[in-house]
Formats: sequence, structure tokens, C-alpha cells
Amino acid sequence: MFFSRYDNDFIQMLSRATLDALPDAVMIADSETLTIQFANKRSMEILAPLERWLPVPLSSLIGTSIDAFHKNPAHQRALLADPSNLPHRAIVSLGAHKLELKLSAIYDGKGRYVAICLTWSLATEHLRVEAENNARLQMLDLMPVNIILCNKNGIITYTNKRSRETLKKIEHLLPCKAEEVIGKSYDIFHRRPEYQRQIIEKLGDRQHRAVVHVGDEAMDLRVNPVKDHAGAVIGTMVTWSLVTEQERLTNMVTELASKVNTISTDLKIQATEGAAAAEETSNQAASVMAAVEQLSVSINEISARLCDAARISHETREEMRQMLDQVYAMDEASTQIDAVISMIAAIAAQTKVLALNAAIEASRAGFEGKKFAVVAEEVHSLAHQAAESAVSVGDRIGLLKDTTKASQDIAHHLMEQVENLSEISAAIAASVEEQSAATSEISGNVAHVCTAIDTTSKASSSTLAAARELDQRSGKLEGIIKDLMNMDER
Repeated sequence: MFFSRYDNDFIQMLSRATLDALPDAVMIADSETLTIQFANKRSMEILAPLERWLPVPLSSLIGTSIDAFHKNPAHQRALLADPSNLPHRAIVSLGAHKLELKLSAIYDGKGRYVAICLTWSLATEHLRVEAENNARLQMLDLMPVNIILCNKNGIITYTNKRSRETLKKIEHLLPCKAEEVIGKSYDIFHRRPEYQRQIIEKLGDRQHRAVVHVGDEAMDLRVNPVKDHAGAVIGTMVTWSLVTEQERLTNMVTELASKVNTISTDLKIQATEGAAAAEETSNQAASVMAAVEQLSVSINEISARLCDAARISHETREEMRQMLDQVYAMDEASTQIDAVISMIAAIAAQTKVLALNAAIEASRAGFEGKKFAVVAEEVHSLAHQAAESAVSVGDRIGLLKDTTKASQDIAHHLMEQVENLSEISAAIAASVEEQSAATSEISGNVAHVCTAIDTTSKASSSTLAAARELDQRSGKLEGIIKDLMNMDER
């Protein structure tokens, strides 16, 4: 052992005690044989639970070549043979565990390479945590979210890949290049850095959100405190995104919501007026409908009366015809009677002549003819009376004929009037029928109008309800937009 090369036992004892007192695991191997010559107390404590994975029993560790721990000893020997390769770090496996090694060269007083110092530790948990941290860091770097880490002093210590890419897009607005932001203060993103620092100092456990403007770009920032295991704040994490387009759209939506609100208000007013107008029109249409129905009843009544008038006119015409026939018959009878009276007058005149002749003959007969003369006188008187009666009857018959002629004229005139009345009644009936058809059509149209008005009224009510709902929704939309915009814009 290289300690034996020195005569000072005290130094050797002190060196051993010092190595045993170290909190780190230390082994020393000969530089030529690579045999383990010393393992301090910490090394033995760590190896004790791992003994089943050692190539040799723990008690035989001293004096064992380190070749036993390697699958390819030649590689290790070539590496350790040249002290210029040292110090050298390596991770080796021991069963399910990982050992982290650091090999350093030990030189004697003359500068000769005499031994190898192996400082090592059980790195299983450390490497597991490191692997997990690396995985988390890689995951953080690949997240589709812009992330920036800052220390307590506001110095940027980390940016993930997405942040670097996004910063590259707005690099022309930054005071430095995107790849140079690490090491810079987050003040470069703010017009009033002191205000932001005050907010972060008072952050506590709360998240702070703000929209900041860098040039013509808008950035939505969410700042969260980062703490150590003891709960002390050691920095801040900023997740952020470019919201320039969203802000523009928000402004457009705000303007649109305002216009929608105005339109909905106008629509509500118009719908209210439309509903009132529809109701008024409906009332008027109902009045028109009632009037049309009354007119229809009146027309039907007129039609019935015209039918009666036509019937009576027809009956009157027939009766007038019969009366005219009677007048004609009376005229004919009068003519016949006149002929008979003329005959009677002629007979009376002849009888009168005969009676006169008989009286003359009776007077010639003397006494014997007196009785015959009396009779002849009476016959003459009767003939005279008969002639006068015939004349009187003729006069009466003349008057009767004149009356009959006047009756004929009147009857003809009445027939013409009745014919005209029939024609007028027929024309009125046709007009009434047309009016009835027109009234029915008007009634149907009014019914359609009433239906349309009812539909319009319902549509107006629906429009009014929709306008009110639109008004409410536009109000809610404005409220949502105000909530979205109600952030600190510094």
C-alpha cells in the first residue's frame, strides 16, 4: 500500500482517520494493479445494503481489482493507465442501483502517478429524480404554451421552445434578440417596470394577470409565484400569449355587440309598434268582417225580396194578361151587342112603320078598325120606346166600348210596366247575385286578411320576444366582453 512508503505512522493514521471522517464515499486503488487498497467508513456503510450485487463479499473488497466491477476491464485499464485522462466521471450499474464515480489521479512527492482516488455516491434516487426532472423540463420545453421563468430579481432564467419561437416573431419590437432574453430583466416588456415589480412583490399565492403592449403587439400575461420546498418564493413563472388578433376581434365584437344592441332596441321598438298596429288592424278587420257579414245578410234579404217581387210580377203579368183577355172578350161582346141593338133598332123602326101603316089602315076601316088602331098605336108606342131603348143601350154600349178601349190601353201600358218591372227585377237580381258573390269573395279575403293579421301579430310577438332575447344576449355579450377586457393593461 502506498502509505507504507512513508515512515511516518502518524501521518498514515491521520490520513486514514480523515478519510473515514469524510461524509463522502472514498476508495483508493493502486495505479498499476488497480487493486482496491482502501475504502473509507462511508463506502462500507453504503455498500453494506448492496452486498448481494457485489462481485465479491464485502469483507473481501480490499485487495480486489476493480476489473471485477467492469464488463470490459481492458477499456478501464487503458483509460486509467494514462493520468491525463483523469479526472474521469462515470455512472456504473450495481444491480438495480446506479453509482456515480469520479476518478482522480494521486501523485507522490516526486510527481509520480501512484494511486487512483475514487470518490463515489449512490446515485439511484438522484438519477431518477434527475431523469424525472429532465423529462419534466423536456415536457415544459415542448408545451404549446409560452413559458418564461424569472428569479426573485426579475432576471429571466429560462424560456421554453414555444416562447423562443414566439419572441422571434416580435423580435423587431424587443430591445434584444429573442435568443438573448435569458439574463435580461422582464422589465423589457413593460412601459412601467416599477408598477409590475410592486405587483409581483405583493403577489403572495395569487395569480396576476395583465395585458401588456409591446409596440403594436398585445401580450396576455399570467404571473404565478414559484416556491421552494419551504414555501419561500424563489422566482416567478410567466405564461403568456400574443393576443393582438384576439384583442382586435374583441374590439370588433364589442363594436358589433353595441350595434346588435342598437339594432335589437330598434327591432324591439318596431316589433312593439308592429304588434300594436297588427292589433289595431285586427280590430278594424274584425269590424270590416262584421260589416261584410251584415252586408251579406242584407244582400240575402234583398235577394229574397227580389225573388218575391219577381214572383209577384210574374203573377201580376199573368193576371193582366187574363184581364186583357177579358177586356178583349168584353169588347167583342160589346160589338156583338151593338150589332144586335142595331138590329133591334132596325126592327123597331120597321115595326114603327108597320104600326103607322096599320093605324092608317085602321082609320080607313072605320069603327071596326078602332081596336086595331089602338093596338097599332100601342105597337107604335112600344116600337118607339124600343127604338129609344136601343139608342140608349147603343149609347151605353158605345160608352162601354170606349171604356173597354181605355181599359185595353191601360192594360197594355200596365203589361209594358210589368214587363219593364220584371226586366228591372231580373237585372237587380243579377246585380244582387254578383254583389253577393263579390261580398262572399270580400268575406273570404277579409278572412284571409284576418288570418294574415293573426299570423303577423304572432310574428310580431315572436319578433318582439326575439328582440328582447337578442337585447338580453347582447347585454350578456357586452358583459362577457367587459369581463374579458377588465384586466390590467399596463
